[in-house]
Amino acid sequence: MKSIKILLLSQSDIIQLDLSRDDVLGAVEQAMREHSADSYEMHPKIGVHPAGTDPDYFIHATPAYLKQLGACGLKWVGGFAKNPPHGLPIVTGIQVCNNVDTGIPLAVMDCAYLTGLRTAAVSTVSALP
Repeated sequence: MKSIKILLLSQSDIIQLDLSRDDVLGAVEQAMREHSADSYEMHPKIGVHPAGTDPDYFIHATPAYLKQLGACGLKWVGGFAKNPPHGLPIVTGIQVCNNVDTGIPLAVMDCAYLTGLRTAAVSTVSALP
């Protein structure tokens, strides 16, 4: 049986990629085009709320598949609004990327930084003519 190697990327690894504004906007625009063309699969996010019903605390699972990009993965992201006084970020999480032909995980990476980039880029792309 073949050995499976999974790339692990920390937040500093992601930041060191030095993604340009155009890289991020292009990727988000392509994903939005797939959404518009209905060539994606993305179910409503599911979540848990460790602090009961307090909306300031959540952990969500958001799987997605983009057919044209050949991209498939899962984001497991938490938002804990009361973290900063403890020296912790509000948003943390991981992204798992899978091979669409075999299902094998290719990478596990920090998603907090990318989530921030993606959130801003969606607003920007949505506002473009």
